[in-house]
Amino acid sequence: MIELLENPAFFLFPILLIASFIDLRQHRIPNWLNLITLVLGLTLQFSFFHGSGLLNGLGGFAVGFISFIPFYALRAMGAGDVKLMAVIGCFLTPLQTFEAVLATIIAGGFLGIMVLIARRGVGRYVKRYILMAQTFFYMRKVLPIAPASDEPARTRFPYAVAIAAGTFYTLWSHGYLLKAMQQSQKLLMLLS
Repeated sequence: MIELLENPAFFLFPILLIASFIDLRQHRIPNWLNLITLVLGLTLQFSFFHGSGLLNGLGGFAVGFISFIPFYALRAMGAGDVKLMAVIGCFLTPLQTFEAVLATIIAGGFLGIMVLIARRGVGRYVKRYILMAQTFFYMRKVLPIAPASDEPARTRFPYAVAIAAGTFYTLWSHGYLLKAMQQSQKLLMLLS
């Protein structure tokens, strides 16, 4: 049982599913979920790994927060997304959090492209970026051009899904998901 609790996937799997479900339905990630995740992550890190675990959890929090705050500043994502990535880091090491951030950005890019394709907005998106590139080459200035109000690129999509995908990939690549499934099966067999 203790071995199962030391596995971050055991806790992150349900947390990320809940965050994704809420974000899909409400387009927000509630502060209560982020607060519970923060407290649970740091408590477990300290309980199982003592001071080094707490430092890993705080370091993971910092990596998640620092990596996503520029996207919030550019209005590319909401504050709940930044907080969710930061608190996910509480369960991981700083390096694992950085891996999760990179995987999340890739998953988010893929999901964003899928949203553009589904809403038939790829053409306008590409034209806008070509215009920004031309402006840069002629004026030597970066002039961001915001999407029009009716452009599909302006619509929000639930980034918690990308955070879940990136984090699940990181957990899988470190063997945590498989181990959590095996340990959960053992636990269910003991309980039945």
